[in-house]
Amino acid sequence: MTELLKLEGIVINKFDIKESDRFLKIFTPNMGKIDILIKGIKKSKNRDKIAADVLSYCKIIAYKKNGNFIGSSIELIEDYEFIRKDLDKVGIILYMFSILNNTLNDWEQNNELFQFLCKSLKYINKEEKKYKYITLLLCFMNKIIVLEGISYILENGKNFSIEHSYVGKTEYPNSFLLSEEEYKIILAIKNRKIKNLLKNKINIKYLFNILEIYEKYLNYHLEIKLNVKNYILEEITW
Repeated sequence: MTELLKLEGIVINKFDIKESDRFLKIFTPNMGKIDILIKGIKKSKNRDKIAADVLSYCKIIAYKKNGNFIGSSIELIEDYEFIRKDLDKVGIILYMFSILNNTLNDWEQNNELFQFLCKSLKYINKEEKKYKYITLLLCFMNKIIVLEGISYILENGKNFSIEHSYVGKTEYPNSFLLSEEEYKIILAIKNRKIKNLLKNKINIKYLFNILEIYEKYLNYHLEIKLNVKNYILEEITW
C-alpha cells in the first residue's frame, strides 16, 4: 500500500520539466525543504495552478515513487495577493527565498525559521511603507546569521569587519565604516528592538547599505553567492 504524505508549506522555487510537469521546492515546518513533482499542472484545467507557483502557501498530498515525491493533490491556502501585485515586494520576497535556497539543506527541519518566514510574508503582504518591509528583510537576514551560528560581536563602535565578525571601535583591514544611523539600525536589529526603530521613517539608503553588508557577510561565512541586484529592479529607487 502506498503511503501518503500530507504536508503544508511555502513554494520557494520551481523547475518546469517536459511540457506539463513541475518540480516544486517546498519549505515546510516539519521537514524543511523538499522537492515534490506535480504532474500535468501546466495543462490542467481543474487544478489550482496558483497553488503550484512560487510564493504560494499550499497543502499537498503526495506519495513516493522511484525516489521522488509525487503530488496527488495540491490546494492553495494563501497566495499573498498584495505582494504579487507589487514588483518591489516581489523582488524582496524572491531574494528571501534565494537566501533560503542557498543556506538550508534539503530535509533540514527549522520550524523557527518557517514561522518567522510566515509572519514576514503576512506582514509584507499588508505593509505599504517600503522602509518597513526592507527593515523586516534585514531582520530576516540577521535571523539566518544567528541560526547558522555565525553571529558577529557588537560593541560600541562603527567599524564592521566581515572577516572578524565584529562591529566596534577596532578598525580591521577592509572594515565598513557605518554611519550613526546605520549603527543604530544594526543595534536595534541585533537587540530585537524594531518597534522603537520603526516609529520614525528610516532613510532607505541606510537600509540598503546594511543589506549589502549583510549579504557580503553571509557570502563570506557560508561560502555562497547571494546577489540582491538579481532581484531588485534597476528602476526601483532605494
